[in-house]
Parts: sequence; C-alpha cells; structure tokens
Amino acid sequence: MLRKNKEQTVNSYLRTISAFASFLVAEGYQADNPVKGIPKLKEPQHYPRTLNDEQLIALLKQPDTRTFVGLRDLTMMLLMVDAGLRASEVCGLTIDDVDLASGLIMVKQGKGRKQRIVPIGETALTILRRYLSLRTSKRLSHEFLFTTVFGRPITRRYLHDRVSEYGRMAGIQGVRVSPHSLRFTFVRKWLQSGGDGLVLQRILGHTTPVMTSYYARLFAFDLKE
Repeated sequence: MLRKNKEQTVNSYLRTISAFASFLVAEGYQADNPVKGIPKLKEPQHYPRTLNDEQLIALLKQPDTRTFVGLRDLTMMLLMVDAGLRASEVCGLTIDDVDLASGLIMVKQGKGRKQRIVPIGETALTILRRYLSLRTSKRLSHEFLFTTVFGRPITRRYLHDRVSEYGRMAGIQGVRVSPHSLRFTFVRKWLQSGGDGLVLQRILGHTTPVMTSYYARLFAFDLKE
C-alpha cells in the first residue's frame, strides 16, 4: 500500500532527487536530468492562528504586576503584541535601545544585527515606564532591558515558556499562545484597522513587501469584516 505523503514532503523529495540528478549530469554520469520540469505540488497555506480580543485581554490580565516578574512579563508581551517584536528581539533589547521621550525603541535583528526604529503605543509605553522605574529601584546593573530577578538576561526559551504559561492560566484554547502568535496578532490587528502595508513592512523588519502581501492574503476575511 502506498503511503500518502504531505505536499511539503513530496516537494522535498523532488528537490533532493533533482539536486542529485543535476550532480550526475555535471559529473558526466548521466546525459540529462529526468526530473527536470516536473512541477512541484501546490502546498496548502497554513493560516496563522491569532488571539481574538477576548483572549488577548484575558492573557494580559494574568501577570501579577505587583511583582517585578509580573510587570516584566506584561511589558514583554505588550511589546510583542503592540509593536510586533520577535522573541529574539525582545530578549536582545538593551536599556539604551529605549527612548521614552519619543516613544521609540531601537530593535536589532538577525546575525548582522540590522537595526530599525519601532514606535510603541501609549499603553505599552506607560507599562514600560513602570517597569523601568521598578527595575531601577532593584539596581539591576545588566545592560539588557529584560532580566531575571538576579539580573541575568532573559532567554528566548524562558520567554516562550512564560507566555505559554500565561495562556494556560487564562484558559485560552484553539490557539497556541506563544511569542509568534502575539506577533501575528499584531499583524492582524494592524491590517484590520487599516494600517499602511509599507509601514507594517518597516515595523516588522522585512526587506521586501512579499511577506506583507502574504499576511494580507491570510487575513483577507478579517480585512473584509
């Protein structure tokens, strides 16, 4: 009995066979590439699950903002859902990257540490001010913006676990609560509110409008609503 493989798996096999056949042709072991011209299967588009407004409110209510950890976690989640930051970008922020007066933060992305300026909303800015004030009072000397109570930098794994735990505490179902889903929630809400695609591209740190167009297709139903 033939095993049914997913389209992505079949395309992966096809690329591997084609690469090997091209090698044989280049080395003179074969006259031509027998799989050249075979079209790849159309892969299904995966709709990124995002949080609806009720789920988002429930999630952001979970951190205990009377504590350093709770206020820190709320600030990190707000930066992801309010400014579309990646988990790695949140973890990489330093104190000097934040400009409270202008409401802007300097975000560094990728191995080349490419930089971009990202605005944050008034609510996120207010919470960020509170967090920085509390952080200063604890005299945490590390340059990174988000640290543990012992002053160690937050890792991506730790951030992912914290967000997931708050999702569990909020009883959110039907969507995997993660830094990635918070970033996608930002994208959906931006497009749904009529936000400009070029500005979105710059905020997210994409070099071309390809991904922005992809997001618009994925969230077409929300845009129609």
